[in-house]
Amino acid sequence: MCHMLADTHQELLEMADKIGMEHKWIQHAGSEKEHFDIPENKRTLALLFGAIEISRRDLVRLIRAKRARAATVLAVQKTG
Repeated sequence: MCHMLADTHQELLEMADKIGMEHKWIQHAGSEKEHFDIPENKRTLALLFGAIEISRRDLVRLIRAKRARAATVLAVQKTG
C-alpha cells in the first residue's frame, strides 16, 4: 500500500478514476492531507498514467503548499 495525493482535489479524483479507485475511499477529504491509500497494482497503474513518486520531504512541501493556498483562499473570502 501507498498514498496517492495530488496538488488539487480535481486532479486527485481524475487519477482515482483512471486507476479504478472509488471516490468513497478518499481519506481526509477536503483537507490538505486528502489522499487515497492504494495497493501496489493500482500504484503501478497510476505511474503508467503519469503519477510521480515523491520523497517524504516532497510530501511535507506539498502539504504545506496546499495549506498555504487554503489559507489564502480563506483570507480573500473574508475580505471579498
